[in-house]
Amino acid sequence: MLYSRVLRDYLLYAADLELLSVTNGMRAVHGTAVARLPGATDASTLAALRRAGAPATAELMSRLLEPGA
Repeated sequence: MLYSRVLRDYLLYAADLELLSVTNGMRAVHGTAVARLPGATDASTLAALRRAGAPATAELMSRLLEPGA
């Protein structure tokens, strides 16, 4: 849980400095996780983030996964 928060904070900080595109990077990481976890879906991984105590990360990912985001 701590790792996900540190990673989230780092990514948001780097995006603020325009060092990377959080949108594309987070989508890629999420897509890789879903593809490699048997039976995983977008919804199940978002639910897992919420259960792990990372609701802000889950909400951010939810918005990034919306069509047209």
